[in-house]
Amino acid sequence: MKYSNVVVAGGGVLGSQIAFQAAYCGFNVTIWLRSEGSIGRTQPKIDNLKQTYIDAIEKMAEDKNAWCAGLADEDTFDKEECLKKVENAYANLKLELDMAKAVLMQTLSSSLWLRMRRIRLLSMRSLHHSFQKRLLL
Repeated sequence: MKYSNVVVAGGGVLGSQIAFQAAYCGFNVTIWLRSEGSIGRTQPKIDNLKQTYIDAIEKMAEDKNAWCAGLADEDTFDKEECLKKVENAYANLKLELDMAKAVLMQTLSSSLWLRMRRIRLLSMRSLHHSFQKRLLL
């Protein structure tokens, strides 16, 4: 079974890194965010990651000791190809506030197993949210 779509819940430090690396590796990635404010906090992280990847690739081209695992294999490293992958990742990474849209966009071409797993995740989120509301009452 081949997966090509990824939804990352949250665009914090870890979520944005997972999303950017997945996009760099060719996956269709959507980051689900909870609020407009989250977009304002996530976008600079994505911008910074783009520049970090570019800088790392430039250093890899100059110095074999500056190798970054996960960006390319040493024996097939192509600087221009890697830079192109960074641009594609940045251009194709999607930010979405509507969880249903984020999941729906990615599940249309996914397997039934993935759909059921995401539905279970949504249900768990809903239960967690209800539990939090009760605690506040």
